[in-house]
Amino acid sequence: MANSRPQDGFARISLHGVLTRYYDNGRDADPVFLIHGGHCGFFVPLGIESWGPVLEDFDRDYRVIAYDKPGMGESDLPTTDESWTMEAVADHAVALIEALDLRNIVLMGHSRGGLAAFLVIFRIPDRISKLVIISSASAAPPLPTGTDMDFYDNVEKSAPSNPEGVVRHYHAAQAVTEGDLPTSYVQLAAGWLRSDNQRAAVSGYARNAAAHWLPSLVRAKADVQAKLRTTGIPVPLLLVWGLNDRSAPIALGHALFDMLGEHTREASMLVINRAGHQVFRDQRQRFTSGVLAFIRD
Repeated sequence: MANSRPQDGFARISLHGVLTRYYDNGRDADPVFLIHGGHCGFFVPLGIESWGPVLEDFDRDYRVIAYDKPGMGESDLPTTDESWTMEAVADHAVALIEALDLRNIVLMGHSRGGLAAFLVIFRIPDRISKLVIISSASAAPPLPTGTDMDFYDNVEKSAPSNPEGVVRHYHAAQAVTEGDLPTSYVQLAAGWLRSDNQRAAVSGYARNAAAHWLPSLVRAKADVQAKLRTTGIPVPLLLVWGLNDRSAPIALGHALFDMLGEHTREASMLVINRAGHQVFRDQRQRFTSGVLAFIRD
């Protein structure tokens, strides 16, 4: 696996043929491994920087590793149509963990990344010490009506036409107290939106959603929930949710925690008031202090 390691902590590595951008602060400490949300071909491309202040806040005491999932941020697209699956997303994360030989990992997944994180821990439980799942409707029991994508479909339909406006519109639709985004992030994400990589991802999603991606979400959720109902999670788990999340309502968080509580002995839930889907942006201090307390316990 060819890789490079520049001084700023960002590097690229080839994982199963997918050239992947990742961040590694290289600290001699236990690793915190982050899996961001969204999916390849989503109308707003997400990547490492979508974690916002999380990298900075955890950087002080831990070895922080974050990466762009296939077809997102600055990582290459999946190599085949058959690789447009949630299982392949988990395979990709496992490949990076094994390439960096990470152990005693605090694994953290947000939204779609939460479902991927569940799949990862079931595949390599010996490498994971703690699990943090954030606002993951993808892993939760379904809503009584509709799907978790209905919210995003409406956001996409009402978005302005210019890339910077799309980025701000997407985040504002989820935010509660966050305020406007840093200009540097808006420009970066808008650049991704204009990129050939994003155009190819949108085209690939249109081609593969019905045949590969959406069926894989159903399979992955069923697999994860079956394990939660029978064996649970073998390490301490923290579920974090924003009380005011409009895209993944708090009822989904409670339903997921009820399922987790059946067989996961060390499970806790942190609900943060005046916080939306990106709870780590809306309530940075409360999120960071709560998760750090869980990690250090």
